[in-house]
Parts: sequence; C-alpha cells; structure tokens
Amino acid sequence: MFSGPGTHLLLNHLPVVGFVCLTPFIVFSLFLKAHRRKQLALLATILMSILTFPAFWTGDSAQEGLENYSIIKESQQENFESKEGETRIEHAELGMAQMQIDQHEKAADYALMASLITGCLAAIVFSFSLRSKAYLTALTAIVAHAVFVTAGFMIWTAYEGTKIRHPELIDRTIEEIEEEERAY
Repeated sequence: MFSGPGTHLLLNHLPVVGFVCLTPFIVFSLFLKAHRRKQLALLATILMSILTFPAFWTGDSAQEGLENYSIIKESQQENFESKEGETRIEHAELGMAQMQIDQHEKAADYALMASLITGCLAAIVFSFSLRSKAYLTALTAIVAHAVFVTAGFMIWTAYEGTKIRHPELIDRTIEEIEEEERAY
C-alpha cells in the first residue's frame, strides 16, 4: 500500500499530464466539422477536472508524511546529539522544506480553482451542445482557452512540487541516507 506522499506523487501526474495533453486535443477539435469530436474534448475536460480532486486531497497526507519524517529525524538527531555533542539536523533545511510546501500548496489552490472553473465551463458547454450545435465551435474555443490556462497552473504546481524533497519515501534508515548525502 502506498503512503500518503507516495499516493500524492502517483496521483498528481494525472491532472498535470492530462491538461497538457488535452490542450492540443481540444484545439484540434475546433478545426473539425464533427461536433462529436468537440463533445468528446469537452467530456475529456470534465474528466480531467474531476481527476484533479484526488491529487489535491492527498496533498495533506503527503505533507503529514514529510512532517512525521522530520519529527522522527529530529528525535533521532537529539538522541545522537547527546552522544556526540554536535547538532546534525539542519533546522533551516526543515524551514526551507516548509516554505517549499507552502508555495506548492498555494500553486495547487490556484490550479484546483482553474480546474474547477474549466470543468464547470466545459460541462455547461457540453450540456448546451446536446440541445443545439449553434455556436459550439465558439464556445469550445472559450473552453480551449481555459484548458490552456489550467495546464499552465498545473505545470506551475508541478514545478513547485519538484522543489520538495521526499526522503520519507526511501526505504532506508536515516543513517544510511545521511551517510549517502555525506558521500556527495
């Protein structure tokens, strides 16, 4: 079974890659006369918006996993410190990790809102397309712009997430990790 951070890292690829791949698909559908392709692109947009929620919801468990790792590391360091008399934990590093998590979380909030707006817009246009094909291309073009903006927010969120180290996912002891870090 995946841990909170592992689940988050697995699920967050879906909306990022999904919206990036969806952008050319929905733009391409604008140049086709077939309304079914536009409707398919709109349904794919709705699906991608829905898939954003699991990635967002698992963010808190990923943060808790990293914080729990930091707490364990601190307690082990305190025990180690009393034996050798030196501080081996970098409190500034833990503060930096929290700052990176906060920036990632802020970006994720914007990405979720963009995804929600885009999905709702796609749902409205799709439901309209079931009743009338008039203006479908123009309305789908508006959704395509929203998909492009949402893809940008997803990329920004992913970029902020790459700044966060995840040592809690490594199946090794803290001593082994530290020894490996010292070797570099």
